[in-house]
Amino acid sequence: MNYDPASTRKTLKEIRQAALEKANQLRDQAEAVLSEADDWCALELFGQTLADKHGYRGCTTGRDAITYYLSLKLSIRPAAINDFSLAELKLALSQEMADFEVPSNFKLAVG
Repeated sequence: MNYDPASTRKTLKEIRQAALEKANQLRDQAEAVLSEADDWCALELFGQTLADKHGYRGCTTGRDAITYYLSLKLSIRPAAINDFSLAELKLALSQEMADFEVPSNFKLAVG
């Protein structure tokens, strides 16, 4: 069997390309997770704002305050609200959160 440098270079190039594609895929997944974490953080902070604004003393977390607020607003059981996805919570609170800004020091995602 003869050694073929061109064949070896092609194989190494293919390996590098596959590794680069995998790294890009993992980076995209990490960015999506960080973006979702930012959204959950924003909801938690907004919930704390709701609790303060409306005097919800029994709510220990922002999510509790959101659940209580939406149960009153939408006239549905808290258990149903707890099953809401992130997108559903954001939609249900879109008007209330229109002017809400998360302080920059609470951002989780990188650049």
